Amino acid sequence: MLHQNPTQTWWHWLYTNAPAAWTSAIIAIATLLVVLRTRRRPQRIVIREISRSSLIRIWPSVRKNIRITYGGDPINTLGQIDVEVSNEGSEFIEQPGLNLILPAETRILGAHTDPEDANAQCLTDKNILSVRLPHLNPVHEHQQLVTVSVLVDGPTAPLKITGGGQGWSIRYHCLPTMKQQFWSNIGRIALYLASMFMMLLYLRWVDKKFGIDPWELSWRSFYTGAPGLISLLPVLVLEIWDKRKRSKRPLGGWADY
Repeated sequence: MLHQNPTQTWWHWLYTNAPAAWTSAIIAIATLLVVLRTRRRPQRIVIREISRSSLIRIWPSVRKNIRITYGGDPINTLGQIDVEVSNEGSEFIEQPGLNLILPAETRILGAHTDPEDANAQCLTDKNILSVRLPHLNPVHEHQQLVTVSVLVDGPTAPLKITGGGQGWSIRYHCLPTMKQQFWSNIGRIALYLASMFMMLLYLRWVDKKFGIDPWELSWRSFYTGAPGLISLLPVLVLEIWDKRKRSKRPLGGWADY
């Protein structure tokens, strides 16, 4: 029985259609990513809740013995909500308006927007805050973000967002619950393990097929190991997305933590 040299097998593989197929697949994926990045996006304002806090987070039996005033008037529960407003479409939106509706027993004490040159107008009607902007540029091209901080007396949940106009709509992203955060972490761990398992299976197949040790440092090991790196792409994309989300600067406000 004849045994073929692993090096000869490797060179034989280079002269097959496989390298061209892998190159075409990589180019196709790169082209798809560019098209998705530059495609025309629908006109949509995204309101993303960044933080929700309360100054008085203690036992109810102790809370009734504490007296707090704001502007000389007594208040019961001081809370703050921070949201971020952005235009994820491809064109600017002229004079967008939105409403933040809190529970009926909540009273809005004040609102603050940042940056100031956004010229946002805020009108308060007990538990409803109306925010109007002269315009809102696409965030992907102009990086325009408007943050709104709301100081309230009373419950901060549930929060309802309304608004919309001709050719554009609103999408609201609230903070995840403890249960949602738990399952998100479980899914991330499962994705890490699955990616590593697929990578190990592929490297083992390469070792048996071409005689290339997984720890070998050479151009042929890099070339044959490149397809296995595709299994790690979801993990890399998830980490980049999570890092961008966590890198958002904290918003200013009145609550003293």
